[in-house]
Amino acid sequence: MPHRFIWQAAKVEPVPRRTGRPRLYGVWAFVWLVLSFPLPVFAQSPSSETVRIHLKWRHQFQFAGYYAAIEQGYYAQEGLDVTLLERKATDSVFQSVLDGRAEYGVADAGLILERHFGRPVTLVAQIFQHSPLILIALRESGISTPNDLIGRRVMIDSRNHSNSAYLGMLLQSGINPDRFTQIPHSMNPLSLVDGECDVMSAYLTDQTFFFKEQDIPINLINPQNYGVDFYGDNLFTTDFEWLNRPERVRAMREATIRGWA
Repeated sequence: MPHRFIWQAAKVEPVPRRTGRPRLYGVWAFVWLVLSFPLPVFAQSPSSETVRIHLKWRHQFQFAGYYAAIEQGYYAQEGLDVTLLERKATDSVFQSVLDGRAEYGVADAGLILERHFGRPVTLVAQIFQHSPLILIALRESGISTPNDLIGRRVMIDSRNHSNSAYLGMLLQSGINPDRFTQIPHSMNPLSLVDGECDVMSAYLTDQTFFFKEQDIPINLINPQNYGVDFYGDNLFTTDFEWLNRPERVRAMREATIRGWA
């Protein structure tokens, strides 16, 4: 049965694609609104269950739906006291959930690899209908295609299986990763500026805005432009959780989707 449940996806409508440069000012306006607007305080009942979600990156707009579900009281209404754990560069979110340091985690399409390798992880809700994972390089480097990676230093997050779209693009382009140097991700966009790498994996929703704010021209290499269109961030848990606490899984799923909506 677990292998059937993993394919169930949340029916969250994807945001219509736009052409041209991403417009993120509305995104930050939303964040400002959420943080500044007076929201009702939902007190946790004495019987609330404590649940931890291990995020796949540092706190940022990437996880806006989880923040909204907490601040709007959607988790509390389900009897859940949810804590969001920020990820460190040395963390594996999968291992954290499997070891019991968190009950739920945020992953991407790499969740299927974990399942393929026999690890008891289960998809609860598919959040991003398209992966925001891209590669970025300074424009002055001239790097703009997968072939330009050959002989370069590429900073990628391989510890957390967060690079499935990137690996798919390499496969689609016929490029062996042995032809360039892969460096563990520092989770710091300035590593690209400081010359610690030539190319860095990033999210289209976050780091591109950072470089625009800093007025640093960059080139983007997007796997979607090379025929690789995977799902992005999802909410997952263990087989034990969904087999033994199905009602809590249902509550987590519904409250999380409400937060994103």
